[in-house]
Amino acid sequence: MQLSSDGGTATFGPSVRRWREARGLSQRRLAAAVHVSPGWLSRIENGFSEPTMGLARACDEVLGAGGELVALAVVGERDVGLERLPRPAQLPAGAGATFVGRTHELAELDQLLELAARAGTVMTVLIDGLPGAGKTALAVRWAHQVSHRFDGGVLFADLKGFALSGERADPGEVLEGFLLALGVAAGSIPASTAQRAGLMRSLADGRRLLVVVDNAGTYEQVAPLLLGAAGCAVVVTSRRRLRGLTVNDGAVRIALGPMLPEGSIELLTATIGERARLEPESVRLLAQRCGHLPLALRIAAERVVASPRHRVAELASDLIRDSARLDVLAADELAVRSAFSCSYRDLDPEARRTFRLLGLFPGSDIAVEAAAALVDRPSWVARGLLEQLASMHLAEETAWDGWGVHDLLRVYAARLAEEEDPAPERAGAVRRLVEWYVHTADAALHVMGGNRQLPSLASCPPLEPKRFGNPAEAALWFQRESENFTTVARLAVDHRLPGAWELRLWFCSRHRRPTSEWRATWEIERRATRAGDAVAEAGTTRQQDASHAHVADGDWA
Repeated sequence: MQLSSDGGTATFGPSVRRWREARGLSQRRLAAAVHVSPGWLSRIENGFSEPTMGLARACDEVLGAGGELVALAVVGERDVGLERLPRPAQLPAGAGATFVGRTHELAELDQLLELAARAGTVMTVLIDGLPGAGKTALAVRWAHQVSHRFDGGVLFADLKGFALSGERADPGEVLEGFLLALGVAAGSIPASTAQRAGLMRSLADGRRLLVVVDNAGTYEQVAPLLLGAAGCAVVVTSRRRLRGLTVNDGAVRIALGPMLPEGSIELLTATIGERARLEPESVRLLAQRCGHLPLALRIAAERVVASPRHRVAELASDLIRDSARLDVLAADELAVRSAFSCSYRDLDPEARRTFRLLGLFPGSDIAVEAAAALVDRPSWVARGLLEQLASMHLAEETAWDGWGVHDLLRVYAARLAEEEDPAPERAGAVRRLVEWYVHTADAALHVMGGNRQLPSLASCPPLEPKRFGNPAEAALWFQRESENFTTVARLAVDHRLPGAWELRLWFCSRHRRPTSEWRATWEIERRATRAGDAVAEAGTTRQQDASHAHVADGDWA
């Protein structure tokens, strides 16, 4: 039941009168609107007669009561049997004993529940993250741990927000299932989603309900399922950052990423058992090749368990080649690629193209300007596309305004590019990216007072070459991009683009890099020479001279 404004128990008749007077309607006008006599409406308002559910729905709709009047009519019906139904307990089984890690997130959920209890408010939490990060597993695990605190019951619904079939769950139908579970007779459930949502909120008042809403696709899909009563909690999981939940409903967001290395090893060990303890290094490599992604880790562990005669090292070896990783990480209906596909297909065409082309760049974080060159769009457009990918957790912004893609997502994007983008399109994207690095390095050298000019690959500069205001800014750019120079040089060699390997040679000679980086540079030059790069052939002597000077300084191992 609900409370009236003076703290007493609200009943249908007085509530109708209160709503009618607030809307400025006379008894006669409301009676005409709901098709009853004024005398009958007067008897109901004064508590001498009980309304039918049809009349309750009509009054609720005409007065805009948001389901309150329907809820009061339901509570007043003697044959509803709300008190006699068993307590709803709809949670799925969850991961059981093999659930490991996520201790910080579990503790945060516990703390949020305590804070809501002390404040006398509802707890609303959004758990989002990249595909396969274990959002559902975390929500279900926590819900099982605290279910005893919700004597009103625990409700669960999969909204199928990213189902490959495209058939998302209708929130109105989900509410119908919730209301039935709470004891509302089928004939007493309102027709509209708004009225069902109002009835749900009314029934939650005075109860302690926990609602877990899994796999939400949009804010509009999940909004009708939210509760407002103190003592209740709603946990939503989604691959998308549902900003409406945090902005409009005050939800607390918990972002879920890959597991920590030790957590990944613990998960593999919990599933594989003693064999994992006998091959600790292979287990560590297996976790690394799975990108510490829970879905990939579970699939890999199940493959090991299914092949008792094979060593863990054999599966880890199968995952070394990028081209095979997504094929290996599949088991029956579970597959890493399928999980990624559900998010990819939800993007618009421009964002899909951006995601695919990012797969061509196997380096560390990429700057917005470099990404703009890759996709051949202005920087402001490229930033918007990257932010769209980030909203689906297909990319993430890093500390220095760079953007990164998870290792397995990059493998997936590269395969999509090979499948969907013609070879000339892929080659053009790589050429633009390498050209951007060459022009930017030239600009940095000029600001720093260098007189060396790197070889150009085209007759015109990139769409938006990067500019530097002072030598320190240019030097910082070289430092931040150090790892990417090797990647770009290799891309240039693989696509037979002349001379870009000199990016790495200049950086090593200027910044006195370790021997391992010199060796990487020398290997790239040798590959370029074998590919017929005349600039690389001419530069062999310079590379050897610089290397000998490097050795003379005592850096060669």
